[in-house]
Amino acid sequence: GGLVNLFTKGPSWDTGGYLTAGIGNNNRKEVKGAYETELSDKLAVRVAGTFTEMDGWKKNSFPGAADSNAIDEWAARATFNYLPTDDVDITLKVAASKANPYNYAYTNIPGEAGYGAGYYELFNNAEVGLPALFGVTPPEGAPQNSYFVPEGQDFDEIQEDHVLKREIENSSASLNIVWDVSDEYSLTSITSFDSGDITIPEGDGSPNQVNSVVVSGDTTQFTQDLRLTSNLDGPFNYIVGAFVSKEEIDAPTSLSLFQDLDLNVDGNLDYLDCYDPLAAAFGLEMSPNGQQVEEALLTEGASLGLFASLGCSLQNDYTQEKTSLGLYFDGSYDLTKDTKLRFGARSTNDVIELSNFNAGYYGSDGTLVVPTIAQELLPEDEIDENEWSGKVSVDHILSTGDLVYVSYNRGYRSGAFNGQSFNDPSEAAPVDPEILDAFELGFKADFLSRQLRINGAAFYYDYEGQQFINVDPNTAAQTLQNIDSSTIKGLEFDITAALTDDLMLRAGFGYLDTEVDGGVISGVDVSGNQLTQSPEYNANIGLDYNQTLGDSGSINWHVDGTWSDKYYFDIHNTEAIAQDAYAVVNARVTWTSPDEGYEIAIWGKNLTDEEYLTKAFDLSGFGGVMAHYGQPVSYGAELTVNF
Repeated sequence: GGLVNLFTKGPSWDTGGYLTAGIGNNNRKEVKGAYETELSDKLAVRVAGTFTEMDGWKKNSFPGAADSNAIDEWAARATFNYLPTDDVDITLKVAASKANPYNYAYTNIPGEAGYGAGYYELFNNAEVGLPALFGVTPPEGAPQNSYFVPEGQDFDEIQEDHVLKREIENSSASLNIVWDVSDEYSLTSITSFDSGDITIPEGDGSPNQVNSVVVSGDTTQFTQDLRLTSNLDGPFNYIVGAFVSKEEIDAPTSLSLFQDLDLNVDGNLDYLDCYDPLAAAFGLEMSPNGQQVEEALLTEGASLGLFASLGCSLQNDYTQEKTSLGLYFDGSYDLTKDTKLRFGARSTNDVIELSNFNAGYYGSDGTLVVPTIAQELLPEDEIDENEWSGKVSVDHILSTGDLVYVSYNRGYRSGAFNGQSFNDPSEAAPVDPEILDAFELGFKADFLSRQLRINGAAFYYDYEGQQFINVDPNTAAQTLQNIDSSTIKGLEFDITAALTDDLMLRAGFGYLDTEVDGGVISGVDVSGNQLTQSPEYNANIGLDYNQTLGDSGSINWHVDGTWSDKYYFDIHNTEAIAQDAYAVVNARVTWTSPDEGYEIAIWGKNLTDEEYLTKAFDLSGFGGVMAHYGQPVSYGAELTVNF
């Protein structure tokens, strides 16, 4: 089918709704609800909303700084369903949301020299560094030592000089019109518009200003999907359609490095701390203080040019417009009463245009030091791709009623420009499109009079040009790159079992064998490595026990757990940022009144307080690792009123 699929719940044409209020640890407060009603015999409406706020669970010991990993968000949606005739169904959805909490903070895991790699001791320390040699007083308030984790600090604690709020706003509208032209055909039009703004400031998890990033974006998107669907009496049915999408994004980004490092040792933090190392690297005239530092370093076989880009804020801005056109066909044919052939194809044209690109190095005082990239210097400013994708599968119902199937799918992701290009026009060159050939063989079977259901599948994915984000350990720059070729082989099973009338078991198991077949990243051959965040084994289990209390209602006892094998966060399979095997356990107990008008629930997540990573970067060039941890144990209670 097309690309537009909107699954938010619509009006049911009954009057009713619910309201839930909840509290939890870390001062969590939550309210959510929905109401729907019939406004006339042809018009119904459903409105829904949610609001959640929570103090940051990662406690910050830096004086005056906010705790991180907070929640402060709301969302609202209204859906109108209008039936002007028996043959026409019109659904209008409008929505808005905003999040403005103190942002997630990284946990900093320094190496032997501390986070800062010993640079603070060299340039800022009044006792052992260059300030002592030159008799210069370091800048007031500037740190004189690299960062080490304070003794006793836990994974849910940080010491960061500033934690800022992220802001994400979104508004959208969609119009879905279905016209039953006849008993055999229906015409569907889906029109949507989305607009959003995002600002995400990220620090480095330390009290020093080693590295920080601010990613911003202002995005608008319009899409139109028009399709014809058949409902024929014969063995053949199909969907044929056309799709168009137009999106625009303005995306300024800044990457600031060592903004509190006095690299020319003049007792000030200003643009010269950015300029002098660059001048040393490219043979330009330095300031007198910068020349003095250069001469001192040369006696030790080093150079101030080795620190080029430190002390700078690398900033860029650009506008990207993408137009996507697609024609698609999706068909099915009943080979027999038990065997169905499914097939489809799609032709896509993607045009991506990059404009208004500029980048430069700025000093800590905001002064432009060196312009680095201008629009007219870009090697390419347009991507124009034509690709096809498609699928073919066969489903067969066995005499037992069980399903077996085999399928092939070809997927496509367009090429893209590198948004984080700061140093040279060549960095902005686009990556190639990603092509996926996916093969799958599976079954869905019931046993024991449908008390037991087992679903299973074996799959093989062959990627060409797989796209991924590579983080440079020496610059912290994140760039989009291609892996020449990679494969994923795996198995997965899901089990649902009614152990008794009141006890339900759900479980799953997965096996993955991922490998880079060929690729060189940052000058290193990564062939044979695992793909990122791809554990070899994973499993999940859940139990629900429904306890009937007669005239007092019922209680549902729920517990679930997930387990993951070891996996890596980078394509180099760096052990320092690998996540070892771990498990997370959650539980929920819900009492429901006899008339189902009220529910009271208590819940807990990560009940064993498991310590595990959700994201990690190797920044060994800066002296350590930056990592996000999963939320520690959390708990709360909810009251729901159904009406």
